[in-house]
Amino acid sequence: MSLLFRILILTISAGIAASVPQLGNVMSLAGSFVTATVGFLLPAVSHTLLLYNQLSRFTIVANIIFLFSGLVVLFAGVYTSIV
Repeated sequence: MSLLFRILILTISAGIAASVPQLGNVMSLAGSFVTATVGFLLPAVSHTLLLYNQLSRFTIVANIIFLFSGLVVLFAGVYTSIV
């Protein structure tokens, strides 16, 4: 069963790589979007939403700064990938 699953994943990956002419650009765009979202935005938002009543003002401000930094990284990465 595991071997069949591996062969299926490999076949799907090879099919996508063969059918998309500019796969490097697509991977760059997806990578910049996902990295900024998972690395910057989700931790700051989830920390603030889950523990809002227990956080100090300093921590909330730090999370907001981290959030805006993540948005800058997100837009810069997407812009760099597109251009």
